[in-house]
Amino acid sequence: MDDPVVPGATSAPKGSGLKGRGMQIALALSVTLNLVVAGLVGGALLRGPHGPDGKEREFSFGPFSDAMEPADRKALRKDILQRAPGLGQMRQQMRADMDKVLEALRADPFDPVALTTVMEAQQARLTGQIAVGSQALRDFLLAMDAAHRHAFADRLEERLKRKDKH
Repeated sequence: MDDPVVPGATSAPKGSGLKGRGMQIALALSVTLNLVVAGLVGGALLRGPHGPDGKEREFSFGPFSDAMEPADRKALRKDILQRAPGLGQMRQQMRADMDKVLEALRADPFDPVALTTVMEAQQARLTGQIAVGSQALRDFLLAMDAAHRHAFADRLEERLKRKDKH
């Protein structure tokens, strides 16, 4: 009897090698990337588009950004801003959410439902932004030719080794 086909579901081809430890590593990398993107996007949204010196802030994807050439970081930033033109409005929403978090934390009597509600709204917004950032980064990596991809992998590995030492 054939396995049922679930629309939208994908599975690794038999013999793909993603079993056991390999699958754990892939999952860990995916979770790590999502957490990095969430923290960076959330922080950038709360800080705003400009730094204390008035210069435009760059989005950062941790070691991925460190391994990029400056022109590539700039192009990726432009791509993200085109994909998510409402980042400024989202920053205002995130700030308002933080005010609601503070209000919920100080409420007497404390209302855990109010805190949960505002935190879930924050998470939903950040999840959308994580998807935008992840897609932009993935598209950037997929667009590389073999020589650039290998050079990028070498720089990324160098950054990761350097961070491991610290």
